[in-house]
Amino acid sequence: MHETLREKINWRPRLRSASLIVCALLLLSQVAWASAIMTASWYSEASLRKDGQWAKTKGVMSNGRLFKDSGFTCASCLYTIGSRLRITNLRTNKTVVVEVTDRTARRFKYTRVDLSPAAFDKIADRKQGIVSVKIEEIK
Repeated sequence: MHETLREKINWRPRLRSASLIVCALLLLSQVAWASAIMTASWYSEASLRKDGQWAKTKGVMSNGRLFKDSGFTCASCLYTIGSRLRITNLRTNKTVVVEVTDRTARRFKYTRVDLSPAAFDKIADRKQGIVSVKIEEIK
């Protein structure tokens, strides 16, 4: 009787299809942020001092290292610390590869990435302030 009940329920195909759906969702979640269109701005030691952030953090970023204007780094809430990103200016097609070393304000989570001055200089003139960019995570 136990076998006939199991056959009646026929749970194995349902479990298999549910696990396939879960695997597909996990795969899509990994691909979703592989490429994004956002805005990029820049921040420097001077701007951090002006805002008072330098006094709070003593210049130490979220990854534990000291912030330097000459580094090819960025701040982002969307990508994990240590991720490497290829950032392309949509207007000029200039690119730069940076490492995520810090966090941005949560209100900019899906809209902006903040670049170090050296990284921003590779893709645009700092006088522009904000530029539209394509961001690709490098695995």
